[in-house]
This record gives sequence, C-alpha cells and structure tokens, in this order.
Amino acid sequence: MGITLLLGNTFIEGYASFFNFGLNRLKLNRQHVVSTAVRHVILISSVSLLVLIIATPLAWKHPLGLQILFVLGALPFIVTFSYCSRLLQALNEIDLLNRLNLIQPATLIVGLIFLSGEIRRERRFPHAALTITLSMYLLSYLFAALIALIATRRKASVSLRPKRYEKISSLMMPYGHRVATQNLLTQLNYRGDFYMVEWLAGWKSAGWYGVAVSLSELLWQVSQSLSLIVYTGIASADHRDSMALTERTFRYSFWFLIVGGGLMYLAAPVVPVLYGHKFARSVPLFEILLIGTVAYGATGVLTQFFTDQLGKVKYPVYLQGWCVVVNLVTCWFLIPRLGMRGGAIASSAAYMMALILTIAYYRLQTKRPLLNLFIFDAADIMLLRRIFQGPATR
Repeated sequence: MGITLLLGNTFIEGYASFFNFGLNRLKLNRQHVVSTAVRHVILISSVSLLVLIIATPLAWKHPLGLQILFVLGALPFIVTFSYCSRLLQALNEIDLLNRLNLIQPATLIVGLIFLSGEIRRERRFPHAALTITLSMYLLSYLFAALIALIATRRKASVSLRPKRYEKISSLMMPYGHRVATQNLLTQLNYRGDFYMVEWLAGWKSAGWYGVAVSLSELLWQVSQSLSLIVYTGIASADHRDSMALTERTFRYSFWFLIVGGGLMYLAAPVVPVLYGHKFARSVPLFEILLIGTVAYGATGVLTQFFTDQLGKVKYPVYLQGWCVVVNLVTCWFLIPRLGMRGGAIASSAAYMMALILTIAYYRLQTKRPLLNLFIFDAADIMLLRRIFQGPATR
C-alpha cells in the first residue's frame, strides 16, 4: 500500500516540480503558475474520487479492496500536500516546510496510540482493525493537507482560484511529463531489485532484503536535506554561480555519504540486535547496498542542475531508464545464482552507473574540471574549520 501510494504520488509530484523552474528560473507570474497548478490538483482529485465512488461497493469487504480504497481516498490529500510542499520549496520557505512535514506522522502516531485499545478489542466486523488503522491514516493525510493549504496560501500570498493560462500550461505540462516519468523510473530503480528478489527468491527473502534496503537508504536523509536547501539557488542564480553552488553541494554531500557509509558499515552487526537473530541474513545485503547508496546519494543535486538551471529535462529520464534496465537484467542473471546478494549487487551496480553517467554529463554540459566536484577549495576548508572549532572559539 505504501509503495503504491509512493509510486502514484511521486509520478504526479513531477508536475509540481515546475514551481521551482517556473518561478525561479523562468521568472513567471506566481499567481498564474499557482492557478494553473490548482486546476491540475482539482482534476487529479476529481478522477481519484470518481474511481473511489465506483470501486467502493465492489471492494470494501476484502482486505486488498480496503487498501485500494484507501489509496484512492488518500491520493487527493497527498497530492495537495505535495504541491504545497513544492511551492514552499520554490519560495525557499524551508523552516515552514519542515514544520509541515511533521504534521501527518505526528497526527498518525497520536491517533494510533489513542485508538490502540479499540483496535485490539474490535472483533464485530471483518477486518475491523485494518479499517480503523487505515481510517486514521486517511484522517492524518486530510489534516496535513488542510493545514499545508492554509499555511501555503498565506505565505505565498496567492489566491487558490483555478484558472487556465495557456502560456503556463504549454510550459508546465511538457516539463511535468518528463519529470513525472523520471520520478516514476527513479522509484522503479529504487524498488525493482526488491520486487525481483521477491519474485525469484521468495517472500521470506524479500523480508530480509527489505530491511537491508530500508536501513541503507537512511543514509540519504541528511544528504537530501542538504540538497533541498540549495534547490532554489540552483534555479535562480546566474549560470556561473549556479555551477559553483552545485559543485559545492555535491562535494559536501559526497564526502558526507562516504563518512556516513563507513560508520554504518561498522554498525552493521547491530541489525540482528534490532530486528532479531533471523535478520542476521540482512547484514551482508546491507553492506553491499551501502556501496550503491553512497554512490547514488549525491547525484540528486546534479540532476536538479540539469533540469532547473539548464532545462535539460530529458536527460534524467534517459538516465533512470537505463538504470532500471541494468538493475532488472542484472537481478535476472544474478539472483538465481547468488540469491539475495544478487539483488544487492544489481542495485549497487545500477547506482554506480548512475553516478558515473551523471558526472560525465555534467562535464559535457559545463566543461568544468571534474576535480571541482570532489576536492575542497580554500573557502570549504575555512568553513569546515569554523564548524569544527565550535562557537566558543570563533
């Protein structure tokens, strides 16, 4: 259910990515862009709710049907929240965005704690516990979307009245098509090896493999947060300053991932302590996946430079397409021979290829020395020295 929601929302969120490009790079009218985006959100929500109405009488008595209904019901709220988040990101309102991101998980946790006794006691209806839990999920998304909508409208100082602007639509839709496709392929690249392990090695293997994937991807959280802060600057700065910002962010992210990956590798024996001795099988998978996680983690800032500074939206689509093919083909060849390790090797190989191709494309487009992506300059060293010295000695 979570993966299905993520795939759907990630695809649709590609259209919301136009906020950063349209407002900061093309300098389009904010109200016109928002009004066009509101039309898009209303269209998506209307289709989702229409399908929900049709599917409800057919699906609500079956557990899988309940999950489908939940996805259809939650999608409008998740899409609304995503569009608000992308607009705030484009406006560089990162503090507000961070606070809004806490609303849904906090509401869900409090609600589930409050309803935990009812979930355990309820036995009168089939799948009652699942229904209560999914309803709480749905309410948490509804609450988060409502608060985000109010906060974003006030911060952006725009009307949410839908209106069609032909010029905006002619720019937003082709851009969105490509970024949405790229996002979908990225998710398939993230999860293709998991599905292949489940198909070729069985669901138990997928359980062990899924733990290794989830833990290794924790490494991306901090590096992605660093990249998020500079996305607006990459789009709005002039070409030379944008390249300098991109290179600085890449090398900070890359070396953070190297250090963080090394520490996580040393901590790998803790996995069975956290999950139980059966999950000792996840440890070698985790160690292999860390290689790909480190390699791929810093490529996002280069991709953002291609799309929002250069307007090269097609390249990330081609990149992810090739990575998905490499991932799936390698899985098909290695998993029958090496088991779960074959999936981990395939994933890391695909991520390594993504890193190499992205760096090569950056060099082709900018003609900049590749050492700029990896070697700290004098300003970096001075900044790092001030950070490690601490506030008392500055």
